[in-house]
Amino acid sequence: MFSSNHKSRGAIVVVFTIPGCPACEDYMPVFRQIAGHFPGVQHYVIDASTPQGAPYADHFGIQATPTTMVLRNPVGAIKAEGLLRPVDVHQLFSIAAAQK
Repeated sequence: MFSSNHKSRGAIVVVFTIPGCPACEDYMPVFRQIAGHFPGVQHYVIDASTPQGAPYADHFGIQATPTTMVLRNPVGAIKAEGLLRPVDVHQLFSIAAAQK
């Protein structure tokens, strides 16, 4: 399970969504397809509207969905809001993969 106190080596990719978000519905197939090309990168989809997901959304200051983040320890985070182009999603996963 995802933890906001992520301590493992490398980086993870997290996307925040909410039900009924048209941009999220368009984005998720692209996100999942690209994630499939990076089997060594942990990735999580967090529903920011649930009791389990809302605290994470608050912690990271999520104000729009979809929002994709690369979380790197101890370096920090990259945060990209909105519907990203496939090339941009690929770049985020490449950054995460390079942190291994």
